[in-house]
Amino acid sequence: MNIIVGAFYTIKRIETVVNKAKNDGKDDIKFPQMKKIHFRCMEKGEEGEAAKVIVHGFSHDFSYFCDKKEFPSLEQFFEKSLKHDEDNTKDVIVAVNKENKEIAGICKLRDSNKLEKTLSLSETLKTLSIRTAFRMITTILSFDEVNSQIVKDEQVVEYLTVHDNYKKQGIARNLLRYAECMAKQRNSKKISLVVHETNPIAVKLYESEGYVTTHLLHGLKYLTFGSKTSFKMEKAI
Repeated sequence: MNIIVGAFYTIKRIETVVNKAKNDGKDDIKFPQMKKIHFRCMEKGEEGEAAKVIVHGFSHDFSYFCDKKEFPSLEQFFEKSLKHDEDNTKDVIVAVNKENKEIAGICKLRDSNKLEKTLSLSETLKTLSIRTAFRMITTILSFDEVNSQIVKDEQVVEYLTVHDNYKKQGIARNLLRYAECMAKQRNSKKISLVVHETNPIAVKLYESEGYVTTHLLHGLKYLTFGSKTSFKMEKAI
């Protein structure tokens, strides 16, 4: 299936990010802080709320492989996935409202040096319909070529989103900065992410934080969350 999906998906390198000189000192790492928002790693028991924030934040993207009436099942899938890999309590970053303890935003920092634990097909089909599961899997496979470009020690930002009630407060920027601090703690040389051309606000944010577009990704809209063109952006740290 990878070969078939790959026939409709291309990736082209257009820029290279040069690694910075190695710095083993960690004293200069300053995690971001906000007056009303606390940033930390997700704790056990928060997987359900985190899953809802992810599905809500990426509802437009997910609608290309999942009917909206099936979004509750998609939330269950993400909750199961977050619980399935115990390392998610180390890799998933949440922005929490200090007053009501709501999760205002979220992102995941994937470590290229670790093999992720994913749900089996049988477990996936217990939650999602066959049609949705198939379309989701083909979408994931379409990004295999992107994953092949990820190098050792590279940290990858995924699922960065902020709930509508908390947007335009600088939370997304600080989640990104928190992820960068974690990447530095892991002695990584590079941090990266993928963003769609149809999301210029996010592209502008990443550029303002020093990210450079290194790869152009082209594919069928239904395989790439409705955007024919996406960018892999990288930053040396």
